[in-house]
Amino acid sequence: MDGTGTRTGFGAISGRLCGLNSAELGLIGVIAMLLVVMLLSPATRETFFSAYNLQSVARGAAITGILALGSLLVIVVRAIDLSVGSMLGLASMTAAIMMSADRFGLPVWMAVVVALAVGGLVGLYHGLLVVRIGINPLIATLGSMIILRGVVNVMADSQVVRNLPAGFTGFGQGTIFGIPNIFIALLVCGFAVDILLRRTRLGRNMFAVGSNENVARLSGVRVGAVITFAFVACSVLSVVAGLLLTARMTSAVPTVGNGYELQAIAAAVIGGASLMGARGTALGAILGAILMSVIINVGVQLDVNAFVMQIVTGALLTLAVIMDQLQRRKRNG
Repeated sequence: MDGTGTRTGFGAISGRLCGLNSAELGLIGVIAMLLVVMLLSPATRETFFSAYNLQSVARGAAITGILALGSLLVIVVRAIDLSVGSMLGLASMTAAIMMSADRFGLPVWMAVVVALAVGGLVGLYHGLLVVRIGINPLIATLGSMIILRGVVNVMADSQVVRNLPAGFTGFGQGTIFGIPNIFIALLVCGFAVDILLRRTRLGRNMFAVGSNENVARLSGVRVGAVITFAFVACSVLSVVAGLLLTARMTSAVPTVGNGYELQAIAAAVIGGASLMGARGTALGAILGAILMSVIINVGVQLDVNAFVMQIVTGALLTLAVIMDQLQRRKRNG
């Protein structure tokens, strides 16, 4: 499905029947097949489908999914943000230091507000570099990824920050009717991003910018403001993911967030986003995150080497990009 919601072939028929595009239907099918395989395997049937493990899958998908939603927004405007993992780490460490009883012991709400404000400023900084100075988004955010990771290590001084407020950590560990709170937070974020992209003028402008920046500008779209918004929203969602992960872990670790940028981009692209811009849905990003969480969990259940799982993640991302390119060539004749 492109930015205007058009579908072709089998995807058009299936999309009209159930409201999903072909990428979303394909992801649901792959996830279902993996679950069937795990159900039929005597070695994993009981452990994988235990309530604890399913909650673990949901919690893993929640963090990756929220980052993927942020990555989706910048990908739609034909940009990229490699700093989401480092931004997650910075938000985690900033909030933890502020609210920890061993450090400043400030109220939770104050730590959350400051972390969100820091995320917003980082997003504005990216917008300034890309829109005003004209730096390639890949280079701009790669620099931020390194800088922010260094800031986190300086702040942490190689120390794990513990003794966080019980109310904060309780949310990260809690469930509602067996569903982890942080997975519900993912659904709320997904709903907000879906409304933004499909129901608002800003969302339509984002697809227009990603499709053809020059045409969008001639049509009266404030291209710079739209791109900057995408970077700000991405950074803020990274902060949300960082806060939720900190609450889940009940502590802040200096290395937290390492490698998450690959998972976020992979989940968004696997979910149907195009690195060429103007394509992607919130549901697709969430399904991509769920698929990756299931695959990682399956690897743990089967005792697969962690480096092999990295190969699988990279292969999935590469395959998704190849499929996107083939579909684009087919549409362009």
